[in-house]
Amino acid sequence: MESILENIKRNIPSYSDITAEQLKITKFTSATNQVFKVEAPAKPSPIIYRVFGEVPLIPKEIERRSFMKVSASGLGPRCLGVESTFRIEEYIDGTALSRLELSDYASQMAHEISEFHKIERGYGESASSKLIKNWSNMFSSKINLYKDSLSLDRQRQLEDLRFLTTPEGFNEVSQFFPKTDSLVFSHMDVSYQNILKSSEKLWIIDYEYTDLAYHAIDLANYINERLFEYNVFPFEFHPEDEMSLATQHEFVEIYGEENGFVYEDLWNEVCGCRAVVNYLGALWAANMFKPQNEYFLDYAQIRFSQYQRFSNLY
Repeated sequence: MESILENIKRNIPSYSDITAEQLKITKFTSATNQVFKVEAPAKPSPIIYRVFGEVPLIPKEIERRSFMKVSASGLGPRCLGVESTFRIEEYIDGTALSRLELSDYASQMAHEISEFHKIERGYGESASSKLIKNWSNMFSSKINLYKDSLSLDRQRQLEDLRFLTTPEGFNEVSQFFPKTDSLVFSHMDVSYQNILKSSEKLWIIDYEYTDLAYHAIDLANYINERLFEYNVFPFEFHPEDEMSLATQHEFVEIYGEENGFVYEDLWNEVCGCRAVVNYLGALWAANMFKPQNEYFLDYAQIRFSQYQRFSNLY
């Protein structure tokens, strides 16, 4: 606690008269970083103190750069101080959406995603393509490392998922990329856990994977997330809870109207990107797998089956 307070005082002068005994610190659950809510007497609102962890699949510089862009845009928490090992952020008082609320807030989120995408635009290779290439190589190495130490059933799972690491797999999933090199500032993980509902608005938070990508990726990801319950352990898959087609169409239509897209073209791109986000999800889970958390292979296999489902539909 002493080191946290010292770092806060160095960055926020108004905390200079606060003692360690006066602080109330609450630790939040996070996959990679250590995240603390810090409250102090006579301060109008708490702050967030984030200690950087090692992000296994993304260079940490990308997340830091993305955070600063969102902070400067006013669409995310303000940066109150940053150093090499930690960051101090504005605290947003809100609650994360539930999985089923994704349908209830779809119209509003179409607008929020649209605004998020306007933070930056660019051209070139999409983050989707770069992540698939990088994560494919990582998973290929992991297969070779672990395959002989697993049960026969797990070895079969690894072999089933090996397709994700092949040139054939990349060529196949590439067919579902939108046919454009125009990119937008994409969150790349629009899960209900990363959407805060405050008294003012909806906030998209946590920018670990944020980078320039296709506009349809975030739209497809948002629709897709209603199928997966992450607030239980291990996760649950709910194919019966697919977002209604009427809600999906309204969501895509609102985004399209705000950004000048021909609706039919945008809808087709989102449908194709449903395959892409599941391919990415399968690779993500496969790379999170270790012998002590084999359930990630089950998640990877479901995401791969969902990729196959949408690749056959498209």
